[in-house]
Order: sequence, then structure tokens, then C-alpha cells
Amino acid sequence: MTSAIWGIVAGMALMVGASMYLRQLRLLHRPDPRWTGKKR
Repeated sequence: MTSAIWGIVAGMALMVGASMYLRQLRLLHRPDPRWTGKKR
């Protein structure tokens, strides 16, 4: 009953965390022209 709800919540949290992690890696490996000017 409640296990299904917790599973959905955990799945959503993992999806959000993975998306943010991939976004950070993408910025570090291939920085956008906008960020390169701000960093240095």
C-alpha cells in the first residue's frame, strides 16, 4: 500500500538527482559560451 507510494517518490528523486548530475557533468565537460565568459 504505502510501499508503492514510497517507490514512486524514490524513483522521482532518483530521476531528478540523475538529471541534475548529468547537467552538471555536461556543463563541466562542454561549457556554454555564456558560462565561459563568467568563469574567467
